[in-house]
Amino acid sequence: MTMIKQMLSAFMITVGLIAFSTSAKAEPILQILDRNFNYLQGYAYDLGVIPVGQTTSFEMDYLNDGDFPLVVYHVRSSSHRTRMDQAAEQVLHPGAPSYFTGTVTTHQPGHGRSRIDIFSNASDRPTSIEIRWFGE
Repeated sequence: MTMIKQMLSAFMITVGLIAFSTSAKAEPILQILDRNFNYLQGYAYDLGVIPVGQTTSFEMDYLNDGDFPLVVYHVRSSSHRTRMDQAAEQVLHPGAPSYFTGTVTTHQPGHGRSRIDIFSNASDRPTSIEIRWFGE
């Protein structure tokens, strides 16, 4: 009986150590920032009024708020009106900031919006940001 208790005790300790080691996993965290370098709530940028037919440039700041290197693989726009510039894959060490640049071209008056998807190792799904403007 004592042997069974010792084996059970060793098993429980092993399970506890495995659970503890997997819960303290290092990971990257992609954090989008607003224009004043504050955390952006809701992940939406308002570009304001853009004259119809004109192209406006914008910049989105972000940082790796985690404790493991962040790899940004790809940045994509959901609309032909919005173009994102990303030359190559980016690697950010913990705490390091960076930015994306893009352009929006208005084709008609009224409210416009586009979704920007950022593919990285911070999540299995892309981080999405909504870009809004008003064409006038």
